[in-house]
Formats: sequence, C-alpha cells, structure tokens
Amino acid sequence: VSEQVGLVFGGATKIKAYVFESAKLPELRGGSVLLDRLNLDYSRKLFADAPECIIYAAGGDLLALAPAAVAAEKAAALEAAYTRTTLTAQAVAASTRLSLLELQYGRTPQAYWADDYQQECDSGAPAKVALLRSYYGDPTHKQEPAWTDTMLFHLRKCFGEVVGTVALQRLRRREGNPPLQASDAEDNTQTVADGDAGLRALPHFETLPHGQFCTSCDRRMAIARIPDLEDDLCEPCLRKRWIGWRTRYGNVRPYGIPDLVRTIERTESVMKAATDWRPEEFEREVGIDAYKAWYHAFQDYLDQALGDEELRSDVPADLAALRTAYLANVRGVSWESRTPVDGPSTDYPGIWPAYTFTEIGQAATPAGYIGL
Repeated sequence: VSEQVGLVFGGATKIKAYVFESAKLPELRGGSVLLDRLNLDYSRKLFADAPECIIYAAGGDLLALAPAAVAAEKAAALEAAYTRTTLTAQAVAASTRLSLLELQYGRTPQAYWADDYQQECDSGAPAKVALLRSYYGDPTHKQEPAWTDTMLFHLRKCFGEVVGTVALQRLRRREGNPPLQASDAEDNTQTVADGDAGLRALPHFETLPHGQFCTSCDRRMAIARIPDLEDDLCEPCLRKRWIGWRTRYGNVRPYGIPDLVRTIERTESVMKAATDWRPEEFEREVGIDAYKAWYHAFQDYLDQALGDEELRSDVPADLAALRTAYLANVRGVSWESRTPVDGPSTDYPGIWPAYTFTEIGQAATPAGYIGL
C-alpha cells in the first residue's frame, strides 16, 4: 500500500466563451471541432502507451491514471496542447498522488476511519457534528431510519473522494488561486508542475488602436485578409474558419462547387503564408483524419465494412439494411447506381449533407416533419 499512482484530471474550461466568441458558422463549427478532437483524440494519444489507464475522456474532460512520477507532466502537456492548437481556448489540469489503498477507500484511510468518525459524532459537539455530516452525509435527512453515520461514512470513502480532491484542486487553479502548499494540505495533491506555486498562464494578444480588428470576433488584431470574402481575420479565427470549412465539406472536395473550392484553397494559402501553423500537423498529432466530413466518413465505413466483397449480395443483414435504408430510402439512390472510382473504394452518389431544414425534414417520417 506504500506504492503510489498518479491521477490526472483536466480539460477545456469556459468552452462557450471560446466557441461563441464569433457568430459566424464556420468559426463556430471549427472551434467546436478543435476542442472535440483535443478531448477525444489527443487526450487518448497522450496516454497511448497505456490506454487502459484512461477512466474517462469525453465531454471536454479527461480523467486518467498515470505513473506518479509523470502525472504532473501529463497534466502540463494537456494544458499546453489546448493553447498550442487553439491559441485562446482555456484548459485547466491538475494531478495528485495517491496510494493503492486510497483507490478503493478514499483519502488517508489509515489515518481516519469509521470508528474515528463515529467517535466524533458521539462527542456531542453540535458544531463539529454538523460540519462532519455536511461532508459525509446526515442520516437525519434520509427517509429510511436505518441509515447511520457509519453507513454514510463508508459510502463517502471511495474512489469518488479522490476524484473530488483533484477536482477541487483543478477548480482552484481555474479560478486563479494558488495551489495548496504542503503545510496547507495533508494529502499529496499537486498542480501541473511539481513545486511550482505559480498561477497558470493565460494567452494574451496585444491590441493597438491603429490596428485592423478581426471582422469575425472583433476582439483581436487581424493578421490576414481572405481575398474572395474580404474578411480580415485574427489567427485564432483563421484557424477556426479553416477547420470549420474542412469539417463541413471534407478535405477540400466539395464536388460541383468550384467557387467554394477556390475560396477554401485561397484561405489555406493565406493561413500558411501568415502563420506557421499547419492543420496537417495537428491531424497527425491527434492521430486521425480530424477534418473528414461525416458523409465521407460514412462512405469510408461502408467501403471498409464491405471490403473486397462489396460487389457481392451476401453481405451481413445489418449492413445491407443500413446501406439500403440510407442510400435508397433517405437519399433516393439505389445501391446498384453507385459509381466505382479508382481503387477499391466506391463513390456513393447522393451521400451529401443536408443544406437546409427542408432537406432534413424530407428524410423524416412523416416527410417534412422535424421534432424538437
């Protein structure tokens, strides 16, 4: 029980302030995708050596076990990834060390346990009892009289207590409060850097009165102009604009819309000329094709599921029903009308996103109905 393990808890914070700082749809979509890829993909790649150590990685947060010696480094890397990729999105991470016994029985079970707690409750000091019960639970608030102080104590002393401890430390860091010092805390809670009592660094962009402000967020100075749209964008909005377009239309492959292709390509050239950030590097960093449009991803799924048997009819019933329902009933395309392209993959005509609520409604049953 003397050996220790690290626990890392962190992720994005003030998400709405980042995503909704611009009212334009490409920026909204791009900001959401960047945060989503960092949470779902980069956080998992951060623990790729031991993916089974990830307890939770969704909803913008990450909770994972790590070796005690590198827990603080993992938390620091998580914070740095958000700043490096988004420039303005805020992320907060904290780490703690705990013994193997604490994984099951909460913080310091050997120093304070049920008999000590029951003795405190029987002491008769109203103020102390009220304070303790506010943490462990008050049996008088339970509808069933069978609940006792000892039962509630055992319910509280679990892994959730450890998570609550590191979550509190993360909240302190998020609010700009200094981390707990060794004299202030009896546990092993630590922040992203061992021995570092400083506050977390926040990104700042200098704004000058004579500078051209970003036409998207109107908060920072613009660094580039999109030729076709006459938009002056700051670097964070430029990144969100580009990612939003790639996610919406796929990897610059919006068939049949040459003006849009030209606009996206010019945006890419402007971004690469004005900044040193490359989307393809982030794509490799998270380890997947982060900007693939959903209909291209669905097409690739059908190709992968069918494999070399794509021209045969004896495919699994669930896959056959899926392709038939989507291609024929939803998009009005029969399976036989698909058009082969170079290589083993197949281009499925009709797999396109809905551009209006009318198109979404036509895929509903009854047609034209959208329920909210």
